[in-house]
Amino acid sequence: GLLSVYFFSSLSMKVYINHSSQHARDGAPEHKVKTTLPASWLQGPIEKVIGLFCKQYNAKFPDHALDPAAMLLANKNDVVLPSDGKVSDHISEYNDVFVIHKPEAKPTEQEQAPPGSVQCKNLGCGKWYLESENHDEACHYHTGAPVFHDLVKYWSCCPKKKALDWEEFQALPTCTVGRCCSEATVELFKPSAAQTETVAPMTEAEIKQMEAPPPPPAPVVAEDKPGPIVDGKARCRNKGCTVDWFVVADNHPEACHYHVGGPVFHDTAKYWSCCSHKKCFDWDDFMKVPTCTVGPHKV
Repeated sequence: GLLSVYFFSSLSMKVYINHSSQHARDGAPEHKVKTTLPASWLQGPIEKVIGLFCKQYNAKFPDHALDPAAMLLANKNDVVLPSDGKVSDHISEYNDVFVIHKPEAKPTEQEQAPPGSVQCKNLGCGKWYLESENHDEACHYHTGAPVFHDLVKYWSCCPKKKALDWEEFQALPTCTVGRCCSEATVELFKPSAAQTETVAPMTEAEIKQMEAPPPPPAPVVAEDKPGPIVDGKARCRNKGCTVDWFVVADNHPEACHYHVGGPVFHDTAKYWSCCSHKKCFDWDDFMKVPTCTVGPHKV
């Protein structure tokens, strides 16, 4: 009777699975289903949810069939959920999740180059070229070697143009025009005479200071007010939690996987203060750093 219905609903999970127009390819129709995941699925992998949706989608739209192995699941904030992750760790009751395509591997410049191409070894160029098409203005490059001193990056031939960020360094304009060359003409990382005269060797204390991790950010003392509860659901305020909304009544001591520390952005490195040994330089890699703590969701 009513008791059995209540017991079943407390174990299962209702979710909305979407394939929206922004994620569809080749004119494939968007589709949204409300489905109930059985209790046995909540401890299983997310890839099973992907397979369930693809099976229903392919039955409805056979001309635009989705390959489950080529799909991922993301939450409404576009955070990709691990396909081998446990459903209950990343999805909560009534969440909207989105089936999206895995990024297509882009062909490398070498794969796109014509047969017989060789790579230019002039610094700052690096393109693939055919010797039959080489000429005196084919290459834009640097005549000097790269210099990395402390956090500063520049080319020894262009010492007045410095950068701190790696992308800014790669975007520095070249200084020489000539023919592409398939043999290296500059010895990398060999200090020039000018550099030896102007840059004093670093002391052991300075080296240790550079290698030491940055000090943790000063704690911000603020009133910790609980967030709003809407229809019995709330957003988890633990850092690093991937669950959008959770049912407050279903919260338990192992419901949330999160970081106890805050995010740290130092130079181009990104990491969590509680997991300082796991540093990333790419934002997507930083978002995938495994959490370190298990506990209840924070209202």
